[in-house]
Amino acid sequence: MLTQNMSSVLIALTATLVLSSCTSVPQIIDIKSKPTQKPKLELPSVDRFVTRPTDWVVITPENAESVFEKMSQDGKTLVVFAMDEKSYQALSLNVTDLLKLVKQQQAVIAAYDTYYETEE
Repeated sequence: MLTQNMSSVLIALTATLVLSSCTSVPQIIDIKSKPTQKPKLELPSVDRFVTRPTDWVVITPENAESVFEKMSQDGKTLVVFAMDEKSYQALSLNVTDLLKLVKQQQAVIAAYDTYYETEE
């Protein structure tokens, strides 16, 4: 009988502890935030674009023989890369579009630079 009383007391104590831990008020977490400074923007330097020299030769039916002869005398391989007028125009427009894109990218980089480097 004593063991039965003791086990009843232990069960009652355990139940009391379990129930009292569920009813406790949780601690209030105080979160404080403060503004931080923007990290310094460090962009790598950009290589300068330097064009390589190219020689353009316009070949027409009238000067084709003399151009090929001169190329042979100069020891050059007789290979011709040709374009018609529309292809040359497309090439020129492609280069123009490329330059426009580079300028847009420079503007974006300048905007980032201004944003990160200016103090508020």
